[in-house]
Amino acid sequence: MSFDETIQHLHAISAGTGETPFPDLPGIDFKQALRYSNGKYALFLRMQQIFQETHGQSFVPGFLSAVESENWDSAARLAHTFKTSARMIGAVRLGEHAEALEIVCRTPLPAEIGRMFAQLLSELETVLSGLKNLPMSAST
Repeated sequence: MSFDETIQHLHAISAGTGETPFPDLPGIDFKQALRYSNGKYALFLRMQQIFQETHGQSFVPGFLSAVESENWDSAARLAHTFKTSARMIGAVRLGEHAEALEIVCRTPLPAEIGRMFAQLLSELETVLSGLKNLPMSAST
């Protein structure tokens, strides 16, 4: 099923019910996420699971370690990878925060890095709490 067919299918399922065809997940643009998963809900579920298990848990300690050792290249690379992963699950704002963090790590300006990192952490908390409410069925 193509992306457009998936979107039409989701709309058809919700037609007349008053329900939204897309899960309401704080911090997640579900339509964008489906674009990255080629309209395959099961693939989206797998991608967000990988995100939670890897980046959702390892990014913060890895990034902090890189910053504490003033390894700015590593910090920038971690932010870059995190940005890409966030965008692939539809966490657009989280990806924007990661991109800003990546840019400032290349400068580097420690005060700005701290400020940008705090913003990223706030959005990461929003995204992870939203993903906890995700329907895990791949029936759509």
